[in-house]
Order: sequence, then structure tokens, then C-alpha cells
Amino acid sequence: MNAVNQKTGNTATSERQRLRRFIFTGCVGFVTDAFLLYLFSGFAGPFVARIGSFIIAVLVTWRLNVVLTFGHEGKGLLHYLSGQTLGIALNYLTYSSAVLLLPETVLRLLIALTLGSSVAMIFNYLAMKHWIFRT
Repeated sequence: MNAVNQKTGNTATSERQRLRRFIFTGCVGFVTDAFLLYLFSGFAGPFVARIGSFIIAVLVTWRLNVVLTFGHEGKGLLHYLSGQTLGIALNYLTYSSAVLLLPETVLRLLIALTLGSSVAMIFNYLAMKHWIFRT
């Protein structure tokens, strides 16, 4: 069931606003993830660092999606995490593949992170919209 925008009565407008908020939330999560990835990779390596940075970024995006994007807790954090399981797998698989295939440069981790996050973003939005935060 789609929520109708109170001011315009337009479901499409409401959906575009939700998508914009989801993208903003994803950007905040991405910056959190990137910052922590570079911080942690100095002592943990790129694969272990990615796990730690990702866990924290997921918690940040969950809270922002509750507050900004969907306006309620949906089915809760555990459902959020379980709903993102495939997104997490897609993200990490893409990230790891890129780390192994890209030349070793200062931007390698950022490029790999961007690729993994982009692949997962589409899947995660659809999962959040249709399962976790569905009203």
C-alpha cells in the first residue's frame, strides 16, 4: 500500500521524495563506510576492514532510514539486517572482486567500495520498500 503525499495527494511525488531520502541516507552510509574502511585498512587489511566499516555503516543507514526515509522502524533492525543479506553479499562480492582485479592505487578501495555499494543500492531499496518498511 503506497502512502499518499498529504500536500499533493500524489503517490508518485511521495515515492520520488522517499527515493531521494533513501539516496541521501545511502550517501551518508557510503561516506561513513569509506572513512572507516580507510581508517581500519591501515591495520586490518582491506577485507577485514571492509567488514568492520560495513557493519557500522549499516547501523547508520538503518537509523537514518527509520527517521528520514520511511518514518517508522518497520520490522526492526534484525529484519533490516536479514533483508540486506543478499545486498550485503552482492556488495562484498563486488567489492572483493574489484580489490583483487584493480591495480593497487590510493583510490582502489574507494573504487571497489563504490562499485559494491552501487550494485547493492538498487537491490536494497527494493527490499526495504517492499518488505522491511512496507506499511
